[in-house]
Amino acid sequence: MDLEFQKSDFDKLMFRIDDMPDKVDPVEYFPKLKKWPEFSPQLGWPKTLKNKIFRWIVLVYDKESPFRTKVADVMKRKLSAAKYVKLVESFELIDPIVRRILQGQHAEVNRMIVAYVRMHRQSQYALVVGLENMFYEGLFQIQMGEAPKVGNKQITTVQKELEDAVTALLNQDNNAQVRDELFLFVEEERLELRSEDIANVFASGNKPFEKEEIDYR
Repeated sequence: MDLEFQKSDFDKLMFRIDDMPDKVDPVEYFPKLKKWPEFSPQLGWPKTLKNKIFRWIVLVYDKESPFRTKVADVMKRKLSAAKYVKLVESFELIDPIVRRILQGQHAEVNRMIVAYVRMHRQSQYALVVGLENMFYEGLFQIQMGEAPKVGNKQITTVQKELEDAVTALLNQDNNAQVRDELFLFVEEERLELRSEDIANVFASGNKPFEKEEIDYR
């Protein structure tokens, strides 16, 4: 049975997709998206397809989505949202591209999902980054033969908190490839910050590794 909604059900969404015309590029309709390159992939998609995909992302991953309260199971939520935005006309005949999206196997869409949850849940994303740093600190201790404890927490506790934080960030989606894309971005962001930090240290005339004998030329 198709789900029915009132216009007020969409009031708290980060992007009011219910007001967006069907045949426009979401990036053109919502200027805020221009700051996020993940939403402008050069895939040659028609605007109508990109429009439906963005609507689907919002309805599945926005914490205020009415689908979150009406459809508890994540996979059913994905399918119901796909039917609602007309990405899927019939569950017996699903387009191969749409099938990859629903299964979390479309890299570009996964990047859009990660970008969306980052902008939508900034504090939750910051928590994921912090917990991941703590987790890898604990792993480093294990490699060094030390007791794996981070602050006053056991590493297994940090791991569980990290898994829960990621699940909450992705609105209960446990798809491995979407989660991998999230952690890939976290790592890329960390490396980029390290590069910037080191560049700033050099600019100030200091050495980033005071106790190391390194040729900086």
